[in-house]
This record gives sequence, C-alpha cells and structure tokens, in this order.
Amino acid sequence: GAGRAQSAADFAAAATTGLDERSGARDRAAVWLVRARALRAAGHANEASDAVARLTAIAQSDATPVTQLYAGLARAEQQVADAQVAAGRSEYDRALALAEQTGVPVDIAEVAVSYATHLIDAGELERARAVVGRTARWADEDFACAVLQTRLYAALGQPQAWQHALAVARRLAGDREIPAAATQLAVGAPGAH
Repeated sequence: GAGRAQSAADFAAAATTGLDERSGARDRAAVWLVRARALRAAGHANEASDAVARLTAIAQSDATPVTQLYAGLARAEQQVADAQVAAGRSEYDRALALAEQTGVPVDIAEVAVSYATHLIDAGELERARAVVGRTARWADEDFACAVLQTRLYAALGQPQAWQHALAVARRLAGDREIPAAATQLAVGAPGAH
C-alpha cells in the first residue's frame, strides 16, 4: 500500500545520500532509478521527476554506457507516467538497444521487464511478446523475468503456458509477492477459449 511505497521512497532517499565516488556506476544509477520509482509509487510525482533529472545530469557528466542506460530507462518510465507515451517508447527502445549492445544480462532484464510491463498494461501484447522474448533465457532462474513471462501469458489467455510460468515464478519467489496481474488469467483474451 501507500505506507510501503512511502517507506521504500524513504529507504531509496537514504541510499542515494549514502552514495559516494567509490560506488560503482551501475549501483549509483540503479539507486536513483529505484528512488524515482519509489517516489512515483508513493504519489510524489514532482520529487520523482527531480530524481530522474538528477540521474540524467549524472549521466551527462559520467559517460559510462550503464549510466546512460539507467538514465534513459528512468526517463522512459517518467514519460510514460506523465502520459508522454510516444516519447517514453522512444527512450525505452534506445535503452533496450543500449542494454543489448553492452550485453549485460542484469541490464537487459531491467529494461525489458519495465518496457514489457508497460506494453502489457497498454494492451500491446504482440509488441510485449517481442520484448519479453529478450528475457526468456533467464525466466527459469530470475524472479522478475519469470513474473514477466507469467504476466504475458496471463494477458494472452494461454492457460498451459501461464500455469507453467506461474509455477516457476512461485518456485523463485521466496518471500516476494507475485503481482496480482500475473496470478489471474485474462478472460476473453485472444486464445482464452
């Protein structure tokens, strides 16, 4: 709920304050991304936008690809949240291309999970399927990728694939919650008959 979102925002704020020059570029960028997400979830739209701006400024002075990638992803999420969907999708496409170019699985998964979740929520399932496909090889061992596959199959109304993916997500969950959108098969979705 809102309380959890607020405490996540507080935690992310503390984490960004604790960053210093010894923090790696990925850690630094990821913490700012998490801070923006947490602020947005807690209903602090302006502060979230400020966090994205800070990360963008960091990316301008630190030319490492990973910082560029996370700044682009943060902008994509912010633009989509601000209903600037076309601009957000362009940022998502650039971030995904950059992630695949650098070839680091954790970065590809971070972008693909965010992008595909947006596409599934928007009902653009064919486009989502293509993005989810980039993470398929990690779906058996990575929780976020497993949940993403489960959400896609649920939205597509494919019961067998969905049940299999849900079982994998549950096996990987530990004490994490599986989002409701992944645990309910879409009724009347294409192929749900």
